[in-house]
Amino acid sequence: MPSFSFKGFSNGSSVAVSATQGVDTASASVVGWGQSAMAQIDILKIIGEPVAPAGVWFEAIGISGFDVPGGPGPGDVYDPSFHEITYIWHFGDPGAFDAPLNLPSAWQDRDIAYGKRAAHVFRTPGTYTVTLWAVDRSGTTAQATATVTIDDPNTAYPGSRTICYSQTGDFAGAPGGAQLVTSDAALENAVSNLSQTGRVLFRRGSDQTVSLSFYGGNFNQNIRFDSWGSGNRPILRPSRNGTCIEISSQTPVVHRTFGSLEFRGSWDPTTEVGGFFDNSFNMMLSDASEMVTVFHDCRFSGLTNLELTTLKPIPFTSIVSDSIIESWSVVGMFFNAQIDGVNDNSRVALIGTAIQQNPNACRGTDGERAGLSNQQGPIRYETTRKMLMRSCYCFSNTSWAQGAQPVLRIASSNPGGCSGVFDRIVCEGGTTIVGIDSDNQLPGNFLFDRMLLVGTSDTARYISLGYGGTTIRNALLFAPDTPIAGDVYPGTLIGITSGGTSLENRNANTALYNISALNLLSGANNPEFDMVLLEDPTAFNNFTFENIVQYAPNQDTPVVQGGAPDLAGIPGFTPRFAGIRPSISKPYVASSSVPPNSSVTFPYPTGQDGTTLLTAADFDAVNGRHLIRSGDGGYYYRDLGQFTVSLNASGVTVTNTSGEVWAGGDFRLQLEYLNYVTDPTYASPSSVPLGRPQTGTTAYQSAAGAIALDDFLLHPRPGLQAPGSPPGQSSQGCIEPS
Repeated sequence: MPSFSFKGFSNGSSVAVSATQGVDTASASVVGWGQSAMAQIDILKIIGEPVAPAGVWFEAIGISGFDVPGGPGPGDVYDPSFHEITYIWHFGDPGAFDAPLNLPSAWQDRDIAYGKRAAHVFRTPGTYTVTLWAVDRSGTTAQATATVTIDDPNTAYPGSRTICYSQTGDFAGAPGGAQLVTSDAALENAVSNLSQTGRVLFRRGSDQTVSLSFYGGNFNQNIRFDSWGSGNRPILRPSRNGTCIEISSQTPVVHRTFGSLEFRGSWDPTTEVGGFFDNSFNMMLSDASEMVTVFHDCRFSGLTNLELTTLKPIPFTSIVSDSIIESWSVVGMFFNAQIDGVNDNSRVALIGTAIQQNPNACRGTDGERAGLSNQQGPIRYETTRKMLMRSCYCFSNTSWAQGAQPVLRIASSNPGGCSGVFDRIVCEGGTTIVGIDSDNQLPGNFLFDRMLLVGTSDTARYISLGYGGTTIRNALLFAPDTPIAGDVYPGTLIGITSGGTSLENRNANTALYNISALNLLSGANNPEFDMVLLEDPTAFNNFTFENIVQYAPNQDTPVVQGGAPDLAGIPGFTPRFAGIRPSISKPYVASSSVPPNSSVTFPYPTGQDGTTLLTAADFDAVNGRHLIRSGDGGYYYRDLGQFTVSLNASGVTVTNTSGEVWAGGDFRLQLEYLNYVTDPTYASPSSVPLGRPQTGTTAYQSAAGAIALDDFLLHPRPGLQAPGSPPGQSSQGCIEPS
């Protein structure tokens, strides 16, 4: 019997077939081509002003006809459709991310996303067709499309609706008809007098200190901040411990867009001097009922943090794309929301973004969070309900305590009910790399699909899991053979942190599968004990842990589980950890208030070894960027002329030249040390092995059907085929066949 192969048909199309032999004919049709059944699905779009660059949040909604419900049951938090249906998005906007990301090369495609929620920034004007394809374990599929039209900003903001700002008066290439201003006051006045939405453009190649405040009253419209001209992004600097842009608006729906700008503070994490509380912006809400904020192609460095929070329980959406956040003093990013019940709509998306501390940052262990040391890691995420990360790199090597802070602190200080999609992320460093734990009473919905966790000399635990309703698949956990720092005792790759006290949390389905754990530590570098792969799995009552590669050839009891993995290096990724750079001490004295022109004397600090006293030769009294924290938490800076330094044989005398009375109490001093050294013996190796299972190994065997169709690098797993293919993609979709 002849067989025919037909190609090029989209999923769900009806195909007519006819045949003729002599005078006989036959015809028929095939409905639902390439799949066993069709389900229903739709797309929710959330967008601010549709002007390029425009960020859009997407969610799969209207889900029915699959083998699991389309959402949580009545009174439940756990959503089976979040975990057990595979969603693949195409945005019709091909290309790679612009920011230099330390990711596996296969993860750089900006046009594809996985998970029930997705977000994308459309960089250029045009009309785009967004396609969502979904499939469940039985092979039932659904498809939906949405159209997104993005306007040209030059058309959207003609003439005086554009305001160009240049402190030097250089307006070459500015858009025709734009308002031209040269001072903060003039810009504030021009923005306040806009009667409709508008934009502010800063000149590319400029470097200017700004302190801009836009408050209520006449300021009742939406605004965006971007750049014009050629050259590097405009650099916006806050005054010391100040803020570049402050906004308070009475607009009912608040839309803010920041594009192609660099916010640069004065904090230097490699010496722990500069403005500890330099900030990029502060957005305060008065009567707003909804807020959408987009950051695209921005850089943030030398600042306290990038904070995305609200003071009111309103729906808000924040999207950060193609950006870099680095060299912070407190935390790379902090997001929090005033919550109003479990189902509020607070959303944060990070797309194609690096949140990375300087590899030569000081350890920052002042122990008391005195505000003179590097403190926390890349991301602290508290009560924000919906979190999304796609193709992001995060690196941690500093802390206010021992070791290094976690790379991701997920839903900390939260009673539960949060959710997150983590799609192709790399996390490097931290004593615990990813902490998904809290004093939780409710489960969450967290999906990690393709995750690379790279340990350093600080790392004792790779995943700390306390939330039920978590799925982790296609993860690679890599423990390099490097010396262990200080009091760190690596003992657990995946630790379950009790699952909380709530039976609902303990009963929620929790699944970890298709995971490679590569522990290359040797006895020379880890003499204490062998690392445990999984700690306390009985904490959850519905727990799946399958298709695991465990490779620990150097332990006292070697382990090769699931077959020897592929140990070729991962293309596109290079470990960042350069070694350990200890801080020097921050001496303090108890003092009464210090009037202007009066002095106070400090002992010399101890050096990087924690014991040896430094001397006058280690510092520069004239040019050093030294700083003092007074008894009431005020900050004063030598380089701003607020005090002078005299380096004496017996100690350091500082004289108050600020014109202010320094409040009494504990005074702390941070001198800019001249001779910091990073110890490279703790540094990570130059590459990370792939750890992908070899074809035919036992890592593909599954009792519960929990096996991802695609592997860590988006390659279809051998012997598995999708029942249908998403548009523009051949049988790649991390389906979990039963």
